[in-house]
Amino acid sequence: MTEPTGHDLPEEIEEARREFEQAVREAEEIGDLTGLAFVAYLEEGGRMTDLPGQGSGPVVHDGHQYVVLRNGNGVMAVYQAHLRYSLERLDRWPAEIEAY
Repeated sequence: MTEPTGHDLPEEIEEARREFEQAVREAEEIGDLTGLAFVAYLEEGGRMTDLPGQGSGPVVHDGHQYVVLRNGNGVMAVYQAHLRYSLERLDRWPAEIEAY
């Protein structure tokens, strides 16, 4: 089975894809690491209903930069930020990060 091309997609899906790509470009332009982390979270199968809330954002700990996504249930995901907005999702993270 072949992957559908952009021309094979219904218009609503194509429009959503364009909006998503625009949001990623805008987040990269302004250096919005929290926005990029949420995009990565969604690309990895996270649910759109799990929106990050207050307390989400960049954290520096022991010389490393992390992005913590939180909602009312606690920590959703933690990413380590590397050069040029590269994010790596962590399975485990320093406990101190949750205190920020």
